[in-house]
Amino acid sequence: MSESLPDYMEIDVTEEHIKNGTPNSASYCPIALAIKEKLINDGVVSLIVHHLGTSIETVEGVRFFDMDNEARKFIGNFDNGKMVDPFTLKLSRRRI
Repeated sequence: MSESLPDYMEIDVTEEHIKNGTPNSASYCPIALAIKEKLINDGVVSLIVHHLGTSIETVEGVRFFDMDNEARKFIGNFDNGKMVDPFTLKLSRRRI
C-alpha cells in the first residue's frame, strides 16, 4: 500500500485547472489535473476521478479517497457544461 500519500489532503482546484479540464474525463477533469499537479513528486502512476471519489496509484500501490459533496456537485456541474468556481478539494482515505 502506498505510504507516500497522506490519509487526508486538501487540494486547490484553480481557474487554470477548470480552463484546461476535459468534461466527462476521469483522468483529465479539473480535479484530476489539480491532484496530478499537487502530487507530481509522489510517484503517481495513474488516477481516476469519479463522483464517489478517486483512486490514486503510485509505484507503491493504490489508495482510494472519498470526496465531499462540494466536489461531487462540482463534477456534475462541470460535466454538464455549467459554470463552476475554483474550490478546495477535500480527500479522505477510504478504509477498505
